[in-house]
Amino acid sequence: KLAADVVIGSQCYAPTGQIKLTQFSGGSGLLNISMKLPGSNLFVPVTIPVDSVMQNMIGGDYIFRILDQNNCSKDLSLNVPSNSPKANLITIIKPCINDTNGVIRLSGLSGGAAPYTFRLSNDQGQLLRVQSDSVFTQLRPGTYSIAIQDNSSPTCEVVYTREVAPPPTVRFNVSGFVQSTCENFDGIVKFLPQGGQPGYRYSFDTLVGNFTPFRLLTQDTLRLTGLSTRAPGQLYTLRILDQGPGNGCLYDTTFNVPGNSPLRFKFSLKNVKCFGENSGSVIIDSLNGTGPVLVRVVDQQTGVVVKTDSITGTFFLNNQFVVGGIPAGQFNMVVTQYGACSASRVSAFALTEPTQISISARAYTPSAEGFGMGGVLLDTVRGSVAPYLVSFNENAFFNYKPDTLFEGLNPGVYTLLVQDSIGCEVSKNVEVIKDTDFFVPTLFTPNGDGFNDSFEIRNLPAGSTLVVKNRWGDEVYKSDPYQNNWDGKDLDAGTYFWVLEIPGKATRNGWVSIHR
Repeated sequence: KLAADVVIGSQCYAPTGQIKLTQFSGGSGLLNISMKLPGSNLFVPVTIPVDSVMQNMIGGDYIFRILDQNNCSKDLSLNVPSNSPKANLITIIKPCINDTNGVIRLSGLSGGAAPYTFRLSNDQGQLLRVQSDSVFTQLRPGTYSIAIQDNSSPTCEVVYTREVAPPPTVRFNVSGFVQSTCENFDGIVKFLPQGGQPGYRYSFDTLVGNFTPFRLLTQDTLRLTGLSTRAPGQLYTLRILDQGPGNGCLYDTTFNVPGNSPLRFKFSLKNVKCFGENSGSVIIDSLNGTGPVLVRVVDQQTGVVVKTDSITGTFFLNNQFVVGGIPAGQFNMVVTQYGACSASRVSAFALTEPTQISISARAYTPSAEGFGMGGVLLDTVRGSVAPYLVSFNENAFFNYKPDTLFEGLNPGVYTLLVQDSIGCEVSKNVEVIKDTDFFVPTLFTPNGDGFNDSFEIRNLPAGSTLVVKNRWGDEVYKSDPYQNNWDGKDLDAGTYFWVLEIPGKATRNGWVSIHR
């Protein structure tokens, strides 16, 4: 038999508690009594008689044990009340591997006088934090002392020591696999995950970069199915989420499946740049399968093969290939693989092109040779992608405006070049015809015989001005407007120089001889 009573509780700032042993008897032979102090795992001997009072006891839970010579024992638990603060539960959450997100959480706080102040120190006694919150976060692995101080006067403090241990290293152990076969996503990989903080969830990318939702792993072995071989640079990624702090610790590994990759690919299109060109292309991306591979582009309406190309090799993993030189239209792309696996895929696609650039331009007026009276009128430009640039007869480009007139032209063929905003170009030739009705003579004979007696310009434009000078630059005649009536009166025979100003056109000059 073993009995004891608490006589006096303990004060926080001093061990003032008292325990009285009221009975220990029975058993066989000599009885031994031992006691385990609060916070200790060891029993220490007690050598006091019955009804003795044990002095200077700290507050907390005690265990007394009586043991006879036959090793029969009896335990008695006793609590010495104390007014010191107390955490009834201290929870440790390990950090993620190589991280500092461990947590120490104190809950079930009692005793002392609230509010409490909490202090965290490391195993070197260095004070790390002082706070009013009972949860310490962002902790790296290590041993910590947590002090709880109440608000009494004088204050009362209790200190707990706890270790935040690092979790075991996470291992993705492959326990088995099944190779993938031709044209099938039938590869299998088995994993036996270990380490971290178990209670795993997992996710993996069924397509490169496209992960499944996290699922709870309910067995020791993780079995992934529906797999095929991938390129070395784009392997599968398996992610494990354990029971670490927050939403858990995330760990991943990459893996592949041996075997043959089914024929599969993605493709994008490049439309025809300019009307009528064969500049369209198909960009085959992420090509997987065995080789060689033959690509045929077939017109959907006529069945004519408009383009054929091939890719040499025996095995393809995310290869890229461009089939170019395709016109606008609707097509079927037939991709056929040979080698270890044989298969074919047909994909429909359409290539578009801009509308044709249309230039409306015409000769505006004819011109006599050397007189620059001709013109070309650019009426409109339509089609393709505006805005447009225009170059006339290989001169610099300028911004297009409708009804643009090019003047001062001699007879000949002139080229209009139009460039749209995407760089497509179309040209058009316009001919300024020679005006055979306009003629300026180089000789007249004012001798009164009625033939060729005056300087007569055939088909002279109305309103023209004529100025005539001699070889010394002296003006000898002027008429505005000229009426084809200069007869060289009072002038010697010889050569004279004229300047003819045609209204709205240009000013031209030349020479004429007077013979008498």
